[in-house]
Amino acid sequence: MAQLARDLAAYAVGLAGPDIPPDLVCTVERAVVDTIGVALSGYDERCARAARDVIRTDTTLPASIWGHGAQRASAADAAWANAMAGHALDFDDYIESCFSHPSVVLLPALLALAEQQDAPGSTAVLAYVAGYEAMSAIGTSMGEKHYAGGFHATGTLGTLGAAVASAKVLGLGTEETTMALAIACSGAAGLRSNVGTDTKPLHAAQAAACGVRAAELAARGFTGSPDALDGSHGLISVMGGVVDTVASDVRQLGDTWYLRAAPPTVKLYPSCGMTHSAISCALEIRQHYPELARRPERIVVRVPPQSAWPLKYHDPRTGLEAKFCLEYVIAVALLDGAVGIRHFRDESVYREAVRGLMGKVALVNDSSYEQIVTRHEGYPMSMELYGAAGSASKEVLHGPGSSRNPATMDQLFAKFGESVAWPARGDSAQDLWQQLLALPGAATVRSCVRTAVAQERQPIG
Repeated sequence: MAQLARDLAAYAVGLAGPDIPPDLVCTVERAVVDTIGVALSGYDERCARAARDVIRTDTTLPASIWGHGAQRASAADAAWANAMAGHALDFDDYIESCFSHPSVVLLPALLALAEQQDAPGSTAVLAYVAGYEAMSAIGTSMGEKHYAGGFHATGTLGTLGAAVASAKVLGLGTEETTMALAIACSGAAGLRSNVGTDTKPLHAAQAAACGVRAAELAARGFTGSPDALDGSHGLISVMGGVVDTVASDVRQLGDTWYLRAAPPTVKLYPSCGMTHSAISCALEIRQHYPELARRPERIVVRVPPQSAWPLKYHDPRTGLEAKFCLEYVIAVALLDGAVGIRHFRDESVYREAVRGLMGKVALVNDSSYEQIVTRHEGYPMSMELYGAAGSASKEVLHGPGSSRNPATMDQLFAKFGESVAWPARGDSAQDLWQQLLALPGAATVRSCVRTAVAQERQPIG
């Protein structure tokens, strides 16, 4: 067929400022503050420090490393470092339909190039929308099977989205953008087997950096095969998709907005998105039945069968593994009434009370939930608690932060404020929040980014 990459490229090249409805600009604003806030929060994580250690930084280079003072890097290296920090805590947004994290790949890539090019904020908005729409058009139909097959879509589909967004910032034409996609197809990588390790955020870093480099190479005449996406041995077929189905989704571009129909889910808890409905169940039961929540004898949790894919740890030994352990987050929510960053430090995983409660959790596959996930309608779960104080139950079909249960601006700001609580900063979270919200209308991305986040990050405590 050898047509899909060109169709995606033509769509991205033709996308113009007046095409973007105001509500989608607001969605991009939310993605910017959430993603950068989370990246600043993850700045001092082990994987983020390692990412900065292996790149060249210098005050004369073009792209900021968020929170690293005046030190900057090449666009690809800055994208790499910022995406690693942004995914370090698994607190960044995700697309339910694609089983992937979009903003942590798209924004580090496009903002690094926009800073290098001294592009206006409006270009950043266009690039984000182009990348998100391309990523969603490819991933909506193939995401679940792709993920079930063992791929981590943030590293695979995210690479394609980052390539499109990067090409948009560089102002590439249709042929060059097609080549950027072709190049990115060979750089798309990420295995779900590495969930719960430092390599999971590496997938986001690789995707962002590869997207930048694919666009920069294409701008220099570098070539790839036009059928690298939809050929018989192209990415779609090799990675579990059906070309005709993806082609049908690509044809929707311009008539519908994936960013509106399936916007990114904002995480309110720093753990796998598949855990959030269960956390909500536990917190609500604790609020209304505190005595039962303190001393349950049995906890039955009904889950969609797909939850077994990411939630593979049942006896976590590290904080990273605990992010993908349903029993752990349920125990923490019932005991502490909150699930936050502090709960995923290695030392927290071995709390005696938590371990005792984890042993009372029984997971039961509920086939009625399976189709809800397949139809991209949520990650539903229900919980039943039994004990001497009685019993209680709760069902949550749409987790907090999802399109059907969206995060409020107050919730988003509360998360942001906690993320950027820097003792070294003289300004307030409110000041930084306002600076980042203004990015879409900024005269230059460079001035906005360097004012907002290019100050030195100091570890808290």
